[in-house]
Amino acid sequence: MDIPLTCILFDMDGTLVDTTDLIAEGLGSTIEIGLGRRPPREELVALIGRPLREQLREYIEEEQVAALSDRFMTFYEDRRGEMEVPFPGAFNMLHEARRLGLKVGIVTSKNRREIEGTLDLLRIRDLLDFVVSSEDAPLPKPAPDPVWEALRRAEAQPDAALFIGDSVYDMQSGNTAGVRTGGALWGPFGRAILEPERPTYLFETPDDVTARLPQLAGRDPESTLA
Repeated sequence: MDIPLTCILFDMDGTLVDTTDLIAEGLGSTIEIGLGRRPPREELVALIGRPLREQLREYIEEEQVAALSDRFMTFYEDRRGEMEVPFPGAFNMLHEARRLGLKVGIVTSKNRREIEGTLDLLRIRDLLDFVVSSEDAPLPKPAPDPVWEALRRAEAQPDAALFIGDSVYDMQSGNTAGVRTGGALWGPFGRAILEPERPTYLFETPDDVTARLPQLAGRDPESTLA
């Protein structure tokens, strides 16, 4: 029997906010500058969930990566106000987790500059206990290091933590770290991509997560976890 949750972790892009078009367009226009052509959209979407510089290195020579990273960030910051949109019900998950007394964290492949801008735009800092960016752990997702860092900050045991994300990198990072994982099927990848990674749970919508949290936290009177 699973023990009650004390900590819940969320990915950002594709889980709390819909940034697929913003990232794909930003990467496409940036890579086109260095490569002379724009990769197909499906290739760019497949890169979502990895740190920016790793994404660029798939197409760009190392000596161009720093400059083009700045170019991407300029595009991203210019357009995020219109294209960085929360998924319906996404913030309800955060509010419910706080109501239940869980530690709430973000584990993201965004760098610090990216994630700080997102938190400023969405105004959700008061709902979070901590944020782990791609620069806050020795290795980024899909390595377990970011999740381990989140557990350290939350002072939580792996079997009492749940990591919800939309990408294979999230599932791989969480599974290797020993936490429960939840596949966010409302993101850009869906069941066919996430199910083979063997997440602990698959959630169709953010509302499904919100409804399940009391049981997982052992607060549902009808739950066997209580």
